[in-house]
Amino acid sequence: MSIQRRRSIRKLPSIKNKGIKGIKASFEFNKNLHSIDLQEIYFTNFIKKDKFKYKFVKKEIDAIKKQMTNMNDYEIKEENYSKKNRQRVNTIYEETYKATNLTPLVRIKHIYNKEFQIFCEDENGIYKIQLVDLHHLIIPAADKEHGEEKANIEKKYNDVRGGIIDLKDLIA
Repeated sequence: MSIQRRRSIRKLPSIKNKGIKGIKASFEFNKNLHSIDLQEIYFTNFIKKDKFKYKFVKKEIDAIKKQMTNMNDYEIKEENYSKKNRQRVNTIYEETYKATNLTPLVRIKHIYNKEFQIFCEDENGIYKIQLVDLHHLIIPAADKEHGEEKANIEKKYNDVRGGIIDLKDLIA
């Protein structure tokens, strides 16, 4: 990420500077957030406990719960979804909450572990977490680090499915 892009992130009005530990933000989890597995659209946000990813996700969620998230490790994107991606986000939201009242979401993506993303409503500087993507499956993209030219969402889903840990247990 460019220095100019990092500086522009720091200037967002909804982010508060909390001193030498870096930029902090206020987060709230939707109390009904839980993991789902939607095989028909190749999405899951369950996690396997025996993976390195579990430790990373647990650490990040704990930091979010304690309001200790260092926003220097994240990139904030106001999304202008394509029609296809918008429908995918809506489907995942509807299956998670059994509701259809989805407002536009801000995507907050970890810059070092690009698979970890949170999708939030920004309400006056408080990010209300609606969806958590652990495997970069909500809005799929090619894994260029591994030579993919086009996203292979079915392969990615098959690689990560089978997790048993539910997000609701990590955010409780």
